[in-house]
Amino acid sequence: MAGAVRKAKLRHLIFSGLLIVALVEVYSVLPARRLKVSRQPKHASGAIHVSAGDLGPVRARQLAKAAARAGLDFVIFADLDRTLESTALPGDEGVDLFSEIEVPTPAGHALYFYSHTDLAGSTPKRLRELAWKHYLGGESVGGSFLVVAHPASLFKPWERLDRYSEGVELINLKSQLEQQMLNRPLSFAVAFALAPLNSYLALMHLYDFPEREIQAWDASHPVSPGHFGIVGSDESSQMPWLDKAGLTLPPTELALGAASNAIILDAPLAKTATERQTQIYQALKEGRSAMVLHAIHPFEGNDWFVQCGEKQYRVGARFPWSQGCEMHVETPPGLGHKRIVFVRDGQKIAERTAAKPSETLALEGPGVYRVEVWVRQTSLLRLALNREAPYLMYNPLYVR
Repeated sequence: MAGAVRKAKLRHLIFSGLLIVALVEVYSVLPARRLKVSRQPKHASGAIHVSAGDLGPVRARQLAKAAARAGLDFVIFADLDRTLESTALPGDEGVDLFSEIEVPTPAGHALYFYSHTDLAGSTPKRLRELAWKHYLGGESVGGSFLVVAHPASLFKPWERLDRYSEGVELINLKSQLEQQMLNRPLSFAVAFALAPLNSYLALMHLYDFPEREIQAWDASHPVSPGHFGIVGSDESSQMPWLDKAGLTLPPTELALGAASNAIILDAPLAKTATERQTQIYQALKEGRSAMVLHAIHPFEGNDWFVQCGEKQYRVGARFPWSQGCEMHVETPPGLGHKRIVFVRDGQKIAERTAAKPSETLALEGPGVYRVEVWVRQTSLLRLALNREAPYLMYNPLYVR
């Protein structure tokens, strides 16, 4: 009898120990501490392609608060074939809320940015027609622009590659969820199980580098330069069995803090929402932005520029090559094990492993240059997580 009791206690002790180790392993993965670093270069961080759903003023304020907690400056809503009334977008909480539209086209879905133009107040039908004409190079309203939405979606991929829109959603949270769910069900199941315990750990399992889409994007630059990439915070499932259950994956509040677009500005943010919208959209259209895995760390503390004598050029710039031009990459100190990848014309030309907060590389000559920053994420025992995450990807700059 005493032996049985001792065995039961031993089993209980072993089980308790394993449970403690498992919990420590799961909770050992946390975002980097938010460092007090400079906001240079001047920028605005925001989530693009957020599903509005049944958005009223109360829900809008809830989302604005969630965006403010995540450190965002703006949120751009875009629902499929549906526009929002401006009264549903209160501009409080220090976060600007803008509304565009996701339009169905013969080639797939696209985001049409129109609300800052004379098209504001147009019906979805008219916006659909104008967006398609815009893509085909026909009628276009000054200032409007088009971004291909979730080109890698398993349900609504983009199917036309003979023409390019101004931008493309290189990373889309919904598409990544779909890919994981159907192509890597075990990985998705692990992330789904971890989400209630540690949403950050689950995100690190789900967020991936869309290599095929980025290769196609790189290939477009020599043919037709100037096409910018964004990360889309599209969280609507488009899966009937999830929709009927009332589930949104990932939850909107989590998606807002997961990834962001850092819009590089040439002046401080304007004082009015209308002026800020024009300022942000102009920079976005010109490719002056970066895609950030915001959950790891916001954009603050990062910078990438080319120094040519006394002149500095940043993302989206076009300038002639000259001897002595040098790229400078700044990253937040204490961010962890970083790897910086330098890309020219779609090919890796150099990398810095265990990168320091400041790294440099000489320009080799004319070409389309961009930079990626990867951060290794590990749990305590490297069982729950041990991988590099694509933390930051800049849009290109163009050297003639």
